[in-house]
Amino acid sequence: MSEIVISCGGRPIIYATYRTIVDRGEKVIYATPSWNNNHYTHFLEGEHVVLETKVENDFMPTAAELKPLLKGATLLALCSPQNPTGTTFAKKQLEEICDMVLEENKSRSADEKPLYVLFDQMYWVLTFGDTQHYNPVSLRPAMKDYTIFIDGMSKAFAGTGVRVGWALGPKHVMSKMKSILSHVGAGAPWPSRKLPPNTWFRKRMLINTLLTSKAKWKNAS
Repeated sequence: MSEIVISCGGRPIIYATYRTIVDRGEKVIYATPSWNNNHYTHFLEGEHVVLETKVENDFMPTAAELKPLLKGATLLALCSPQNPTGTTFAKKQLEEICDMVLEENKSRSADEKPLYVLFDQMYWVLTFGDTQHYNPVSLRPAMKDYTIFIDGMSKAFAGTGVRVGWALGPKHVMSKMKSILSHVGAGAPWPSRKLPPNTWFRKRMLINTLLTSKAKWKNAS
């Protein structure tokens, strides 16, 4: 439990991540289009380092585009599946970014902050067909020291009023996030904490039933 924080949805978790990692004037790298990274950077009076993505890359940032921006940066905000485009990182694409982050952190001195990655995967269960979700730590285990996962159930299970979100990350980061959230009243409500397990299984059963029915209908036609 020392590497997880649970709160009332994704927004408090993202805010606490920014508040924990980013100090005034520090560089935050994020791609556009993306969801609200500009606002969180503004709250912290950070330096906006904005990468405009390209349609040929499915509106996802690439290692080649990010590399010139890394020096001195404190946080790299990534999202897959991306909000609002719905596009995802290909395996090789994310591997290259992870290798780049690890190389950058290896080059920093002991008195420099590492470059952390905020990895928002709020929509990861909403992938279909041949699309496969990848995350930094599964591809490069060494990324565990630098990655803060953002996740939740509100969007994935069409329960936007059910405010449960969580973060996974390094123990020292999670500890500070818990302290921050304890002062902003961001604990997950009791009914929401009881609901997720049952909702998870019911939604999974429903999705599987719909996909099976669709496949049978397609084969029959």
